[in-house]
Amino acid sequence: MKEVVQRELFQLEEDVKLLDEMYSQGEQAETTWALTVLGYLGKLVLGILK
Repeated sequence: MKEVVQRELFQLEEDVKLLDEMYSQGEQAETTWALTVLGYLGKLVLGILK
């Protein structure tokens, strides 16, 4: 039971990190979002080229 709770907590923390990355707030939210999207597009292009 304890392992299940720890696993769920870890997954929730990872989800929060991803949400913060995709929907960042603050002074540079738009810049951070644009760089994140460009990073994912770069990974996509490199993945296709391999």
